[in-house]
Amino acid sequence: MSGASKQSYQKRVAEAKKEAEEKPEWDKSVTTEKRNKANAENRMASKIAMEVLKDNHKLRGVHSKESIKAILEKEALKQMQL
Repeated sequence: MSGASKQSYQKRVAEAKKEAEEKPEWDKSVTTEKRNKANAENRMASKIAMEVLKDNHKLRGVHSKESIKAILEKEALKQMQL
């Protein structure tokens, strides 16, 4: 490495460290909160799908728990947009 490229490299490294120090730490509570909410919604949708299949014998012959769950989630999104 020449002296000029070594200085350039050191300058870039120093700038990168400075930027990293200036950035706030990542707030993991936001992603954890979203993940927990999604898991709770997922469990609720699965439970409702199982109940729908349990209560309706004809649907059970056509749909799986996953397909009923997908239908319920799609309908819930439609209702939330109204």
